[in-house]
Amino acid sequence: RKESSAASDVYKRQMLRRAAGLIPALGGIAKKGDSARTAVLGGGDIYCGAPYYAAEAAFRVGADLSHVWASESAAPIIRAYSPALCVHPTLLGGVAGAEGRAWLHALDAVCVGPGLGRQEEPLDAVRGWLAAIYEANKARDGAQVALVVDADGLRLMLHGEEQPSLGQWAVLTPNHREFRRLAKERLA
Repeated sequence: RKESSAASDVYKRQMLRRAAGLIPALGGIAKKGDSARTAVLGGGDIYCGAPYYAAEAAFRVGADLSHVWASESAAPIIRAYSPALCVHPTLLGGVAGAEGRAWLHALDAVCVGPGLGRQEEPLDAVRGWLAAIYEANKARDGAQVALVVDADGLRLMLHGEEQPSLGQWAVLTPNHREFRRLAKERLA
């Protein structure tokens, strides 16, 4: 048992050294947002935990500024989970609202779908965000906004004649049931 524990300790130290090599050194001139500015578009009228966990995960992998655009009813609940999150109760106003347009150019990554729900109104708002992100990415000279489509956001890939354009920096993250539905509809 002692040999097993010693081998485990050696492995842990090796993994920590490797992980430390992935974390950028902080300089004296770094400011909030330099490591990454992320956003989660989710949090409908029913589900509040999913967008919180998605935004919190961004913090845990190195982002230092994380926004959540949620419905008016979900926003105060999400804000209560963490004072570190920038929570906007304007998801349904979409990117067409002045606040959404003001932030769009500053984001590095957007996660679409956690806790969004199945109602049509939030899905329509997110369609507008996806179109705006796609257009902003086409206009950018430098880095593109990375896009993760998860959970209820994947419903946008299943419903309607017009599928949103996602661009080359998009990742879909279906579970096995969602993958089956996507494959059945999109590959049929």
